[in-house]
Amino acid sequence: MNIIADELKLRHDAGAILVIEKIKSLDLDNEALIYYNFPFYRGETLDDLVQAHVLYISKIYGIIAFRIIASIDKLNEHMRKQIDELDSHLFSKINKIEELRKGRRDLKINITPIVVVCDGDSKNNDGFFYCFNKWN
Repeated sequence: MNIIADELKLRHDAGAILVIEKIKSLDLDNEALIYYNFPFYRGETLDDLVQAHVLYISKIYGIIAFRIIASIDKLNEHMRKQIDELDSHLFSKINKIEELRKGRRDLKINITPIVVVCDGDSKNNDGFFYCFNKWN
């Protein structure tokens, strides 16, 4: 499994390290790629940057876009819009690749946004409190 990241920035992101280490420990797909804070996508405005915190790309599992937050309180409407926008950007990029399209509006691979609420100070050994991909 290849990890593409700015190692210096990654070392200072405890939540991302926990998620990446957990993915690696599961040993799901040796050919998978993990991106940290990359790739970047421009949003609707020049100041608006759409970014995948941790992006797992696998031929077997598709694309999983992780957003790691320190508290459930941080999951506000703005954050939800950012995650939805990233999901839309990923879909539109992949939809342009004919080999990955099943039809006009369907893809051969899954795109799954997941929010991980993580607290490194937790009594829980792995630091994770919640992990969900459906909005309430």
